[in-house]
Amino acid sequence: MIDKVVIAAYKHDFWLAEICMASVRYYYPQIPIAIVFDFSKGAADFSFAKERYQIEIIDLPIKKFGWGLSKIEYLFLQKKERVLVLDADTVFTGYVLDYLQSYTQDFVVSADPHTQPYAQWMNECYFNYTLLQLQDADFSFPGYSFNTGQFIATTGLLTRAHFEDVIIWKEYPEIKRPDIFACVDQGILNYVLPKQEAAVRISIGKADFLIGIRYPVVAKITLADLQREGAGYPSVLHWAGSNTKSLRLMLRSDILRFYRNIGRSKSAILLLELQDIKRYVQFQQQKVIKKIKRLFRGQ
Repeated sequence: MIDKVVIAAYKHDFWLAEICMASVRYYYPQIPIAIVFDFSKGAADFSFAKERYQIEIIDLPIKKFGWGLSKIEYLFLQKKERVLVLDADTVFTGYVLDYLQSYTQDFVVSADPHTQPYAQWMNECYFNYTLLQLQDADFSFPGYSFNTGQFIATTGLLTRAHFEDVIIWKEYPEIKRPDIFACVDQGILNYVLPKQEAAVRISIGKADFLIGIRYPVVAKITLADLQREGAGYPSVLHWAGSNTKSLRLMLRSDILRFYRNIGRSKSAILLLELQDIKRYVQFQQQKVIKKIKRLFRGQ
């Protein structure tokens, strides 16, 4: 049983987190939704989400994290709960919780089986296995890797001590070996979770519930496929590795708008579109400023 859906967000992607909430609520009106919020860039306005989606904001002992580590901090809560953890740039595309009910392990990941731990893409997305073996000769590649934008976790099983070799825990936690671990929480969890399973502290289920935004199947998904009746994709769609500064920069933004617009008036939708135009303009302005700065540095 999955007790709760937990979404990791910060100030600048909370608008995406609200779309994620909308997709969860569309298929599961009653499931509790909680937000693990990183306050490193300031707070967001939670009032609409609290009223519309009945969310709670998790009060973590550390408030400012930087990219990704709030998801790991959440694991240390003493109350034992089995939760689906999501990144803000994800949506449900169907009844994924129903699909996951058959997996009873402590942790469940959408696993990508392979035998290439030394590949360059592993260095860039997960960890440098050569350097990791020098640090921990007892660690063996488990035969798979997984994206950490969506996974089931059971809180209360792991503590900071299980991560002390890789993270310095403080306000703005630090990765001890950024030369080994890529993508912050992703590289670390791909190391720590299999290591803890090998030590028989946790169990890990290997499922298949991720649809990456660049997967070929994405082109086949229609808005009709997302309707509650007959929803055909019990998965999590993730814009991993994409520019998520504005809907105008994101592939399949029609899917995001489908969930965002549920229950909203035409005037409310227009306001959201204006806000998105503002985000797009700000992004383009920042690009121009960066180019100008590079030109001046080159002189």
